[in-house]
Amino acid sequence: YKVNDIIKVRIEARDNFGTSAAKGGGDFFKVKAYHPQTRSSISASQTISYGNGSYDAEILAFRSGPLTVQVMLGNSGHFIDAVKHLTSEPHTHAMDFYATFVNEATSDKTQCRIQADAFISGVVCNLTNRNGETWFCVKPKPGLGCSDLTDMYTKTGESKYTTTVNRTELFTTKGNVGNIFVSPDGDQTSIDRSNLPNCRQGIQQASPFGFWMNNEWLSTSCNNKHFSRQPKLAAKCITNRIFYFLGDSTIRQWFEYFLRKSHEQNYWTEKSTYEQGSFRDVWDSRSSRIERTNTTFYYRVHGPPMQNGAAASSMRYISNELDQMLKRSDGGRSLTVVVGIGPHFLQYNPLVFRKRLTIIITAAEKMLARNPEATVIVKGLGTFDRGLGIGECCLTDWLSYRLNKITQQVLQNSKVIYMDVWHMTLSHHSPDLIHPVDEVISNQVDLALSYSC
Repeated sequence: YKVNDIIKVRIEARDNFGTSAAKGGGDFFKVKAYHPQTRSSISASQTISYGNGSYDAEILAFRSGPLTVQVMLGNSGHFIDAVKHLTSEPHTHAMDFYATFVNEATSDKTQCRIQADAFISGVVCNLTNRNGETWFCVKPKPGLGCSDLTDMYTKTGESKYTTTVNRTELFTTKGNVGNIFVSPDGDQTSIDRSNLPNCRQGIQQASPFGFWMNNEWLSTSCNNKHFSRQPKLAAKCITNRIFYFLGDSTIRQWFEYFLRKSHEQNYWTEKSTYEQGSFRDVWDSRSSRIERTNTTFYYRVHGPPMQNGAAASSMRYISNELDQMLKRSDGGRSLTVVVGIGPHFLQYNPLVFRKRLTIIITAAEKMLARNPEATVIVKGLGTFDRGLGIGECCLTDWLSYRLNKITQQVLQNSKVIYMDVWHMTLSHHSPDLIHPVDEVISNQVDLALSYSC
């Protein structure tokens, strides 16, 4: 092989008896090539199924020298078929959602779901926002009203997921299938990125989206900068800018990363009444300001469902937040909005996530029409570990991969920027984690800043 060649890896899937796993060819594989000494790696650009248990994975020869190819069976086709069936209904069976209603005289707890028709009986509190992001809870007992809602929480247990899907299907199989050597292409020892455009909305996305070289992520679509090792460039980029981080804990990581890197006093505002350090406290709205660069950061969690509970006042629908930006004055500062949503929707019918994301993108495009100089980025979904303790049976990379593909589809012709992190997390040398290590987060943030500045 030479640099820029396509390395083809043939995969033959067989069962425990050595029989070809010919059923449908729906197995989910994760394939990458890496050089551990330099922490350089790349994931397969695509895996082609021939429907008979045979697959071809295609890997771009991104650098010269020795490479090790690794193939991991993420989930079997049998497991995926079962999960597809279990997520075909409008509500999730993985957990139950509840609301707490409290006033001076009494309190009550009732069940909540994302669609009203999921309730067999009972009058509901309609908590759907004006843009159509739906959420319903059974009305509390007399003496309490819907406005007395204080917080929401979840209960997990033995569900249809854990009783229907064989637990042995959870195990993955991985192995280094072999070593290869890639020769330089003339004088070229790695992929030529010298003619790539600056990162901006509307650029043609290449496949794969990028690769790791010496522990830095290099995009194959645009000339991304590495602000984390260029503090002066980073300071220039964030000067006179407002950042909104809207979404789940994977986007809250970005907010916290900026705080750690700012070397400034953090100013936490809009704190809820929950005790500092309690599990609900992590979802509180918060902000921080860097006086020296006139930069403000905001974090807001998305609206329900939230698998680990939150105060009702903390959960803000993202489309509402985007609508509010139309009314706010930015004081002449630039605006960057980063949205991260998906992990709390993994075990729902994928149409639920598609609808929620479409509503958010519609609101974002409306905001961009009023403020065309703003930047709105939607971070895709990455790989993650299991062991999360929430519907643990079926929280798999395949579910994350499915919603990530939907995110790509929804944003295909949008003015909102899709930022892929699937290949970034899949190909990195660290373990699969829903909250990636700092090396990954810093490169994600650098890529987002490359689109903003």
